[in-house]
Amino acid sequence: MTLPVRPWTVLAGDCRERLRELDAESVDACVTDTPYGLSTLLDPPNLDREALWAKLTAGLQESPIRTLLRSWLATGENPKVKGRGFMGREWDALVPPPNTWREVWRVLKPGAYCLAFGGTRTYALIEMSLRLADFEVEDTVSWLYGQGFPKRVRLDLKIDQHHGKATPDANRFVGWDRALRPGWEPIIVACKPLRGTVAENALAYGTGGLHVDACRLERGDGGPLRWNETRGMGYAADGSRRQGRDAGACGFTQDARGGYPANVAMDEETAAALDQMSGIYKTSAPSNFGIMGRPGVSSSVAMGSFADKSRPTSAYGDHGGASRFFYTAKASTSERDAGLEDLPPLTAGERCDREDGSGGVTAYAGTRGDGGRNPHPTVKPVSLMRWLCRLASPPGAWDIDESRRPVIVDPFAGSGSTGVAALAEGVRFIGCELDPQMAGVMRRRLQHAYALPREEAQVDRSAAPSGTQSTLF
Repeated sequence: MTLPVRPWTVLAGDCRERLRELDAESVDACVTDTPYGLSTLLDPPNLDREALWAKLTAGLQESPIRTLLRSWLATGENPKVKGRGFMGREWDALVPPPNTWREVWRVLKPGAYCLAFGGTRTYALIEMSLRLADFEVEDTVSWLYGQGFPKRVRLDLKIDQHHGKATPDANRFVGWDRALRPGWEPIIVACKPLRGTVAENALAYGTGGLHVDACRLERGDGGPLRWNETRGMGYAADGSRRQGRDAGACGFTQDARGGYPANVAMDEETAAALDQMSGIYKTSAPSNFGIMGRPGVSSSVAMGSFADKSRPTSAYGDHGGASRFFYTAKASTSERDAGLEDLPPLTAGERCDREDGSGGVTAYAGTRGDGGRNPHPTVKPVSLMRWLCRLASPPGAWDIDESRRPVIVDPFAGSGSTGVAALAEGVRFIGCELDPQMAGVMRRRLQHAYALPREEAQVDRSAAPSGTQSTLF
């Protein structure tokens, strides 16, 4: 398949069928908000409790999870089931099976990364499905947020419903529930196996590594320069490599690019709560000589009480709360609706296919309030998606020849937040979407993002005050 002149493509329809139109090993990375499979199909207590429990305990029926895994191992497909998932969506009844991920695997270059969101209840299944498709799982990023709403199942009310009236039995269980408030989502970091060594793979395909320097966290006065004891190799603040023990060129000196990115991200609300608990600190600047005689070594407040004092630690000479070691993300209504101004506003019920005023309308952050135009229930923050796109992309972003820029694919693109982020980071995008309405919304959002001048699309890192963290990575 030949990509169009513009740097984005929407492929409407089943992602497996549309991905087969792409050439093998033609895509540089995958960043996707995967269907979580948050249904009752794999949770027997939420089904026909008495009948199912009796069959399971008597050995007359196989548990749903065994049926799922057996099908994956035998055919790579999900078993035939009846049911729906998140907010009644049929596509979310189960997580994507290995054969779906195998199509993603086919189009990715060797060494390319796949960053896939998952739900806390089912991400282990998504990870297993990726593994069965021959991906290598290397890490998991934790995205922390403060706006999640619990799906409340109060035991006292359930007991009253069981009796058909208010009873003293329910009083014993006032304050008991069946769920916690959601506060984080995992992002699985998987990789297609390398072909040859890391060096051979990088030279042949441009893939095989995460762009950590582009995702460093600003720390005001900069973070430390890492030291390679065996080779005496250091990196100057401009990123150039330096050899030897010149105190101004290597060892533990300041790095204006900031600190190494962590596998934790958080939104502004969570960051503010963390800073309130941690307080504001200012760490000391590196000394000339520290522990074991190494230059620029001293203890850091950031290391906390768990620092290993037998090994050299480093001070950053920065200040702020604990959240400065992580990242922030937020998806406002204006961000979700950018490019959709000509569409009619939706009520909260219309956005989740439920009756306005019913209990299910306000159960999740994506359905609160009226007036939004984006019908997708789980729009991810563009700032977070930009950080992920930047992290997973190989060299070539913003190349003057757009045909040479890296390509990111999203097989479950929804309303296109990954694509908006990819365009803002100067890379190309291919999005697959099963729902025709959502595919149309994605096209509008991508066209709007494509029309933005580069100055608006890129992050203005200079806008953040010294020692603070920008809300856009």
